[in-house]
Amino acid sequence: CIGISYYFTIIDRFKLLSCGEWWMIILSFILLIYPLLLISNNDTLPKLAVLRFQNFADEKYDKLANGLQNMLMTKLGEYKGWLLLERAQVDKAFENFQFEKDIVDDPTGVEIGKWLGADLVLLGSLSEFSNIFRLDARIIDVKTGKFVTGAYVKGDDPLTLVDSLGKLIIDNFKGLSEKSSQSLLVIKFKIEYKTIVAREVYKQ
Repeated sequence: CIGISYYFTIIDRFKLLSCGEWWMIILSFILLIYPLLLISNNDTLPKLAVLRFQNFADEKYDKLANGLQNMLMTKLGEYKGWLLLERAQVDKAFENFQFEKDIVDDPTGVEIGKWLGADLVLLGSLSEFSNIFRLDARIIDVKTGKFVTGAYVKGDDPLTLVDSLGKLIIDNFKGLSEKSSQSLLVIKFKIEYKTIVAREVYKQ
């Protein structure tokens, strides 16, 4: 009886709350739960390591190639579908592998990715022909070593090209993610449909 009366006392108190007090309760609940949801969501996002750009142009563009990594990371950071590893971590990996030059092929990129604990690695390069620059980038799956997606852009201003390159990579990766999600939904539907049909047959 005491428990029941206590229950109804709580209900009565809730009934006396004003609209403003209800909003305060809801807002407090959101503020408490939202960070937990972010942490949970971040755990499922792939970790992407953007490696240093290789300079296939003249040596005078070494500083430019070195800066492209940071600029591309800034653009890729606009997409919330992955977690970018900090450049300091990537630099530490390069120091660990003791490269004489920043020339990294796909297998080496995969090894760097494993060392960093990344799921994906992005390898990029800078080329120049007759004052026309070309930026190439490709994403490799660290676990399988397979090509995931890539893009390239060309023009006379590499500083603006890098943003275009980042946008293309994001769009391409988004497209792959959406296709993958649709495929999983189709597979799930087929499995559930077969299960339902099997149950109906079994009942008969």
